[in-house]
Amino acid sequence: MIRAFCLMIPCVAMLVSFASGDVIEPDSLTKPDSQSNSDDLELFLKGYFSSWSSGDMLGYRACFHDAAVISSVSDGHISFALGADDFVALQAKEVAERTMTERMVLFTADRDGIAAGAKVEWLLEEGDQTISGIDRFTLIRDAGGNWRIISLLFYSE
Repeated sequence: MIRAFCLMIPCVAMLVSFASGDVIEPDSLTKPDSQSNSDDLELFLKGYFSSWSSGDMLGYRACFHDAAVISSVSDGHISFALGADDFVALQAKEVAERTMTERMVLFTADRDGIAAGAKVEWLLEEGDQTISGIDRFTLIRDAGGNWRIISLLFYSE
């Protein structure tokens, strides 16, 4: 019932605007102020990569929603699909055994006040070896307004 009511609000606002002669763009009713949210996703993603690189697995785990699914693909096959706790445990083992740094090189995102989709190009450096890859994130804002990853698909190029 509440959802139906919320869906009616833009329609009612448009009807009122037609009656008054004003023009209201539909996006202005549902989109948050993009200026205020323009950098918080980038900061979140930088924190995600830096927590992994520094071995801060508590900070890294905090980036994921409890219901998150993390998948890796290689040669057209899914290598694995894990929940957040299992994935972070796997990553903790990796960073404990080897010294690696992963950094975001470029990102693009489509976001609003509720959810975001982001494509991040990254470099993984271990000694003199460098691997490039892509992370594709689906994120939501939690009740506190913080970004949380609900889906991550990653692969190397």
